[in-house]
Amino acid sequence: METAKQIRNTSDSLTPLRPPTAPASDIARVKKDIVSISKPNLLVVQIALATILVCLLMYLVLPANYAHPVAVLLLSVGFAVGIFLTK
Repeated sequence: METAKQIRNTSDSLTPLRPPTAPASDIARVKKDIVSISKPNLLVVQIALATILVCLLMYLVLPANYAHPVAVLLLSVGFAVGIFLTK
């Protein structure tokens, strides 16, 4: 009986185990953030190439006096879309 009391007192006096310092969900979230930062964004490059292709095709179809203002408008829209996609 006395031995059981001593064992219980000893186990009660021991400090409880600490919770883990870095839960697995935090590690997975940080790893996902790092991978997303290092991954190249090819959508911006595709938008730029498509804008240039449309401008070149427009110069083939439209007369020069109409093609210049439309090309400026198209390039500015493509530039704005590129800026929007990088953020």
